[in-house]
Amino acid sequence: MDKSACFNRFAECAQVLADIQPIDYHFAQNAVHQITKHADCELVEAQQTTLFMLLIACHSALRNGHVCTPLSQLAGETWFNDETHQGFYFEPSLCQQLFNKFDKSQPLSQSTHCLFIVDANCLYIKRYWHYEIEVANRFNALFDCSDTGTIDCATQHYLAQLIQQLFANADCQQNEIDWQKVAVASSVSAKVNIICGGPGTGKTYTVARLLAVQAAKQKTIQADTNQALKILMAAPTGKAAQRLTESLIAAKGQMQQQQVDPELLQSIPETALTLHRLLGYHPYKVGYTYNQHKPLECDLLLIDEVSMIDLAMMCHVLRALPKHATLIMLGDADQLPSVETGNLLADLAPKSATHYPQDTANLIKTLTGQQVEVMPDSPYAHITFLQKTHRFSGEIGAIAKEVIQGQDRVSWQRLLAHQQNGFTDFSQHELAYVEFSQLQTWLEDAIARYYSSIEKCSHIDQAFELLNQFRILTSMRKGAYGVEALNQLVERQIKQQLRVSAHTQHYKGRPIMITQNDYQHGLFNGDIGIVWPEENNRLVCYFETDSGVKSTSLAKLPSHETVYAMTIHKTQGSEFKHVGLILPEMPNPILTPELIYTGITRAKKAVTVLSKREIWDFALTNRQTRSSNLAARLYQHD
Repeated sequence: MDKSACFNRFAECAQVLADIQPIDYHFAQNAVHQITKHADCELVEAQQTTLFMLLIACHSALRNGHVCTPLSQLAGETWFNDETHQGFYFEPSLCQQLFNKFDKSQPLSQSTHCLFIVDANCLYIKRYWHYEIEVANRFNALFDCSDTGTIDCATQHYLAQLIQQLFANADCQQNEIDWQKVAVASSVSAKVNIICGGPGTGKTYTVARLLAVQAAKQKTIQADTNQALKILMAAPTGKAAQRLTESLIAAKGQMQQQQVDPELLQSIPETALTLHRLLGYHPYKVGYTYNQHKPLECDLLLIDEVSMIDLAMMCHVLRALPKHATLIMLGDADQLPSVETGNLLADLAPKSATHYPQDTANLIKTLTGQQVEVMPDSPYAHITFLQKTHRFSGEIGAIAKEVIQGQDRVSWQRLLAHQQNGFTDFSQHELAYVEFSQLQTWLEDAIARYYSSIEKCSHIDQAFELLNQFRILTSMRKGAYGVEALNQLVERQIKQQLRVSAHTQHYKGRPIMITQNDYQHGLFNGDIGIVWPEENNRLVCYFETDSGVKSTSLAKLPSHETVYAMTIHKTQGSEFKHVGLILPEMPNPILTPELIYTGITRAKKAVTVLSKREIWDFALTNRQTRSSNLAARLYQHD
């Protein structure tokens, strides 16, 4: 390989190409070296240079969430260029030659020395190509498993009575479809069930009742052995797992009041795990404890916040799923996709999936009396969209809908109609807009209203309650209005009020977020704690758990940071009474309708938006699609 054509060092490469990282450069260098030195692959200089650049582009796209890079996005385009970088032009004929040469049908692409492959005219890093194919194949196998015709009349009657009992307090109108009931009924015959819905649509309320129905079905099937349904629950992050646990415990309490059979409720667990803990991750071992060779011990696996799961993690989950087990997945497909690779939930549950095959529709009607739309050959028997919100009846729900639909003008007019001159009381204003020029004054008011009062609380429980009432959300970590700068600004003002030295790291009431998993002490990335004195006045850090708060020595804390402000990505799986959403001064590709929607819907009671008009318009029109062929591979039959 002519290194002069492809740079001797990363520093040289970075002078020509914008927005690349060392890992992109080194992957491309290694991949080209492997294929040219060990796989009997001869390339002329122009081909080597173009291949090197294609692989940098592919790896760069992977870092930004794309599973693959289509030829159509490369050929004839200049990548990695800005005001100071000239970038690289991908000559179409050279790109097509290389795509043909490394297509999956060619022997060269099957070589163990080839770290990449072309499929469907898209360039993949081979590991992610394997992930995509395996995930599609495993899901398609689950989709094909249905026992609609094997549920006898007596069981159907029993389940119909139970569903009626579980939803006795439903608030649907007479001619309105109760999608919560539909979700529960459709799960009875499916090996995989996907329940999608925005905040407040009752996903966990629904799934708690679904689990009771699944336990009842198991009870009839295993009547002779009296073997209870074994359920495991998980979520991508510790915070999401905690929220799932709390919601399920509350729902079990409701069902107890409805006098649901205690034996059924006993099958519903009261602890959810992170996916890493579920699969048995160990930092010093390769792979997971549970896999295709040692599956999980369960009859049903429930996963919440599926939109946060990346392609590789889902592959590991499916490998560990027992062949007989049912998989239930919850999520909001309008939220941000995973920070890693893919857009899994959107691929699994297209918004067109609002109809059912005839046999599933018949079962739904038998169990619930609900009449759903039928499409005889529909492959979507296992998908339900919960369409009625029980939380956002007013302005938050309206603007969230406008944002996800990209209605920049309409949503901006709604903001202007709720313009305030400063910080507002969320008990009086569900939606507020504050001009970006008033940010400093608004921040000072917010600090005084919420953050300054934390250290005045008499007990740690009160401190957590106050902290969870409000959070500043922003899109980025860096920059004048990023998380780092905002946290420094707030903390500086708090320390001045407390008369604490600017160099003091820990002080009473300091909120922190763990940024690195620590399995030894049970602390995980995203966990939020508060520094607080013990009875002897020694400062420790408290964290909320299912059984109350637990304390950890400050010396034993893993990597962490102050958390008055958070990135919107980090808030997925969390909720706050009042959210202050601050957008940056300048446009940035990270700003999308999904990002703004996710930020707005973290608010339970009120949201305040601080943004310039041009930034708001940019964000709502900057819709991005992650490149992947998973959706095309799903619902396919060999």
